[in-house]
Amino acid sequence: FIISGCLSIGAEKSPTECAVKGSQTMNVISAIFALLGIVAFIVDLNLNGLYRSGLDYYSYLVLLAGNGISIVLLIFTILEFCIAVATANFWCRATRLSSNEAMLIVPSATQGDLAVPLTELPQPPSYTEVIYDPKEQPS
Repeated sequence: FIISGCLSIGAEKSPTECAVKGSQTMNVISAIFALLGIVAFIVDLNLNGLYRSGLDYYSYLVLLAGNGISIVLLIFTILEFCIAVATANFWCRATRLSSNEAMLIVPSATQGDLAVPLTELPQPPSYTEVIYDPKEQPS
């Protein structure tokens, strides 16, 4: 998953054909492994999720904590699967463009020097500052 994310960031910064296809391939592989992880967590919860009457209180708490961890990991794995599928779909659409269409990747704007304040754009006047005169007709 980490390699997939790094390749996606690299392909966004310098969108060469090799970087885009590598990112797309790793996202597909990431989605497959996330799907396998979802199945593994569901099987784990089915096997260990049942309360057994022979367990003492301490063993029950350990089982309950393990099930809680498995549920949280299942949620994160589902999230990883959704992100990997969406990113692979994005790169697939970007590589399937016809030759006369351009691929537009808008870079994110970041502030390089945090000591220098950003210049703010002038804000439009608020409704209370605008005075409407009914005698004036727009020309």
